[in-house]
Amino acid sequence: MPYELSRRNFKNAQRVIEHSSANMTTSLAAVTKAASKSSSSGATLDSLDAMISKMQVLKRKLEGLHEEETRIHKSAKARLRHLQDLYEVNSLVDVKYDEWSRTRLSRLLVDYLLREGYSESAAHLAQSKEIEDLVDVDAFVACHKIERSLREGMSTSLALDWCKEHSKELKKGGSMLEFELRLQQYIELVRQGHEAGLSDMDGIEGHGMNGVSLGAGGGEIKLVEARMHAKKYLSTSGDFELLRKAAGLLAYRPWDNVEPYVVSCDVPGHASHC
Repeated sequence: MPYELSRRNFKNAQRVIEHSSANMTTSLAAVTKAASKSSSSGATLDSLDAMISKMQVLKRKLEGLHEEETRIHKSAKARLRHLQDLYEVNSLVDVKYDEWSRTRLSRLLVDYLLREGYSESAAHLAQSKEIEDLVDVDAFVACHKIERSLREGMSTSLALDWCKEHSKELKKGGSMLEFELRLQQYIELVRQGHEAGLSDMDGIEGHGMNGVSLGAGGGEIKLVEARMHAKKYLSTSGDFELLRKAAGLLAYRPWDNVEPYVVSCDVPGHASHC
């Protein structure tokens, strides 16, 4: 994990430097050209002050990345030291092996708690055992945050941001995660469109996810948005069977008793997608 975090941190620093360097070079060229043509020193000084401000922002970003890199190196060093301690144990009956085993057991317990979603308990255990550098609490906390946004907030934004950040690795591994998230977005748009359309027919305003009012005619607006979303993100998949089923969602409403677009639920009056 420290190696992967260090590699990602390096990529972030490289991206920040390349982007800022290009902007600085362009800005410097523009300032130099403007200064040679203008007799006003005030405008030139203002431009230089703006460049200095940008450089200060870049410095703060790089300082933050450097602090993160230092923390990662500290964690990697602690883990190597942990392995070295085992190598230096002469016998399994040595008291040092008992100490090392207890530390390893604490690491396993923290890892188990993190994987089961008990991040707070895992953090307290790691702190009490003083093994923060030997476990990956922060990484799991970030993963749980994305999971909660999907399960509870019904939002794919954090997951899509993660996919964008790791796009090269996902593409290399042949992962369809981003496509599946886009498909889920499409399904939600269609569902909102049908439900809002039903509300429009009843003479009341429809509501989208998180209770956002769609207003009169909101159902048709959402369905149009869903078609545009599918054309932009789904049409290039090449999976025509899946695309056919996705297109069928536009015709069949959640409460229409037609497979595979319906799943029986304990909802009075009709079945719906669960």
